[in-house]
Amino acid sequence: MSKPIIVALRRDFRLDDNPALYHAAEEGQVIPVYVLDESAAPPVQSASFWWLIQSLKSLSLRLADRGVSLILRRGQYAVVLANLAASIGAYSVFWNEGIFPGEKKQDEQLRHRLSQHSVPFRVFPANYSSVFGTVMTQQNTPYRLYSPFFQQVLSILREQTPRVLPAPGDIKGFGVIPSDSVRSWESDASLNSGKLALYWQPGEEHQRAHWQHFLETSVEQYDSRGTYDNERGSSKLSGALHFGEISIRRVMKDLVDHYDVLNGTRQVPPGIQTFFKQLMWREFSAYLLYHFPSLADTPADRDWISFPWRHAPKSLKSWQEGHSGYPIIDAGMRQLRQMGWIPNRIRMIVASFLVKDLLISWQEGAKWFRERLVDADEASNGVSWQWISGTGFDHIPFFRIYNPVTQSHKFDSTGDYIRMWIPELAKLPLSLLHAPWQAPRDVLESFGVHLGDNYPLRIVHHEHARQRALNSYAEWKKPATESGSD
Repeated sequence: MSKPIIVALRRDFRLDDNPALYHAAEEGQVIPVYVLDESAAPPVQSASFWWLIQSLKSLSLRLADRGVSLILRRGQYAVVLANLAASIGAYSVFWNEGIFPGEKKQDEQLRHRLSQHSVPFRVFPANYSSVFGTVMTQQNTPYRLYSPFFQQVLSILREQTPRVLPAPGDIKGFGVIPSDSVRSWESDASLNSGKLALYWQPGEEHQRAHWQHFLETSVEQYDSRGTYDNERGSSKLSGALHFGEISIRRVMKDLVDHYDVLNGTRQVPPGIQTFFKQLMWREFSAYLLYHFPSLADTPADRDWISFPWRHAPKSLKSWQEGHSGYPIIDAGMRQLRQMGWIPNRIRMIVASFLVKDLLISWQEGAKWFRERLVDADEASNGVSWQWISGTGFDHIPFFRIYNPVTQSHKFDSTGDYIRMWIPELAKLPLSLLHAPWQAPRDVLESFGVHLGDNYPLRIVHHEHARQRALNSYAEWKKPATESGSD
């Protein structure tokens, strides 16, 4: 007897270790559906929307090879899926749990509508290594700090490594159902799409191959502080993990099989330890957003709502465009504009500059990153911006202010990163590259650098900006301290 089962896809564009797809293929005819719901999908002009479209194209081809059509629809997620289920007489609807606030709302609405239509449904684990609703403190409250969360999840993983499901051996399709064309959606993804295609190949096959290459050649040299664009400095897996082109459970299994990362008695290479902890920070960020849905745009410490951030649109635009006058900042922001990605350490440096040197709110930075990053993960983005700004549950203090020149010397000691992204400074000797304003004008001009002309003057002097930030912070804290409520 025919059992048509709708598999509602959201950020799980893979065949391997896709619980909803796997179990649907075991039980009946599979109808994979992606609903472009603008309330939860990436903005159409964002870099992550470009990745979404490429990922859907890749998945559509993979499913077509199995004789199955990917159905694409626009509209309200729950309404579209429930109406489709009713119109074709679906036996059930399967999906993987939503974690982000918009996704959780979609799940709630879909459950309600399916119940109204008397359509059964099943919900499977999301693309994380732990089940967030079960990872709690002894007081049965959510963890707010990374270290105890990490230890708890590590303990759980040691007791039982998550099961990794293979890709379905056979998928039975349902038949012809009207669908939008992914190419009709692609015309919306115009932001920087030509340049992004030079750097990325979205899709499960490409990303699995990329992960295997990194695992076999570079993961031991992984360094989360890495700066310029090289294979050993970063895994560049964030986009694939965000869109579920590769399963985090698969990544964990590979790390266990190759390096036994969960065995506390064995010495694991430092690069592996760092990489594993970065994966767990991604997990922790999603966990926090799952339990505290406002973290993407509201300070965890609500006192920070009253902080006197500057409204400085000119400075904000200079930062966005990579025209701050600080080479390390400008290199990072230009890489972001062109590539849709920047290494972790550079993200920290440019974020600190915006929030502390320019005193512009972290929400402005988070918004820009959401538009420009191919891996614009709502959880990692919001939680990491709150970490650097001092407003989060787990954070560095606001008064810890990165010196962009010191950071530049430390993390781009060869100058390769700056020269790669700021060609107008490429001829400068290393001694002048990190702080060109310190050199006499005639010396700079001998290397073709004209400050205020082909490379901008500094929009702020770090020493003065640092003191301004500290003064603003002290003044803001004063009323709370005087009232005894600090």
